[in-house]
Amino acid sequence: GEELEQEIKTKLEKDYFSEAAVHVKVEREFGGGVIYVLGSVTRPGPIALPVNEKFTVLKAMLAAGGPTPFGNSAKIKVIRYGEDGKKYETIVNLERIQAAAEFEKDIALMNGDWLIVPEKLFNF
Repeated sequence: GEELEQEIKTKLEKDYFSEAAVHVKVEREFGGGVIYVLGSVTRPGPIALPVNEKFTVLKAMLAAGGPTPFGNSAKIKVIRYGEDGKKYETIVNLERIQAAAEFEKDIALMNGDWLIVPEKLFNF
């Protein structure tokens, strides 16, 4: 970043400005990583994680357009693979988190996490 700033600054001052202030922000694609949302959501698929933000299950569900009318947001499964290759599963009850505004119980997601939103089971 700094080398690029200096190079641009030097060229601008040579041809156009007596003194140029140049700031370059380099953003990598998927700078914070990526998670995958599957199941009963409006827009399933990958979601890029923001770089400097705690990205939680609720934020991922908002980015995925929320659950479908049949999606069960009380039983969202978060699957994470540890560096040891082990699979870890957690169930997040987003309905309770939203209803009680218990956002501290909303877990932060990490690169490579999978969210699976099941369908509600109906008993007729």
